[in-house]
Amino acid sequence: MHGVLVLRPLPPQVDEGTVFRALDPAKDVESVHPENAGLLALGTPRFVPSTPAAVFHVLDGWLDATIDDRADFYRRSTVVAVGRSNNVGKPAAALAVQRQAVLVTCDEWADRTGRLAEVTRLADVLVVAAGVAGLIGADHVRPGAVVLDVGINPVTDPESGRVHLVGDVDTAAVGRHARAVTPVPGGIGPVTDVWLMRNTAAAARASLAR
Repeated sequence: MHGVLVLRPLPPQVDEGTVFRALDPAKDVESVHPENAGLLALGTPRFVPSTPAAVFHVLDGWLDATIDDRADFYRRSTVVAVGRSNNVGKPAAALAVQRQAVLVTCDEWADRTGRLAEVTRLADVLVVAAGVAGLIGADHVRPGAVVLDVGINPVTDPESGRVHLVGDVDTAAVGRHARAVTPVPGGIGPVTDVWLMRNTAAAARASLAR
């Protein structure tokens, strides 16, 4: 066994930090162990967590496809990350800093205090990982922004009773004036799965070299 993924949320009686510290850092493919989280923050990651890695992989690929120089784009861009979770928001912030972008972070409290749009409209790149269906609407995004929706929220149709997945972004509304927006499902999620397998393969190769 070469990789361990902790599925969350954990039961309330289980301390998340205790579980993370119990992992073998060499098998912690999501970088939640303090050693791996620290390496990521220092810019020398053992593994880049799969979801934020997928976000920037998609963005980097899109920049290449649109013939936009990556380094120049990031240096003149403000990245706003909505969500400060240990597995997505904080690592995404670290990756934005590594790319020399201006970084702003917030979470759902900005929405509760009525300041969310004030913050998100600063974004050239808006990464949304709050876990709140439809949190980001047209008023939260300035024209020309690039929006990456990490949210996966099950919603039940009141008429049919069927459950379908929606993101944290109102894609139809935001898409009318954003430069680009990722869909849910089918956007960041599939790339996340592939990146997780990539990290696991890297852990396996590293174990053979020890």
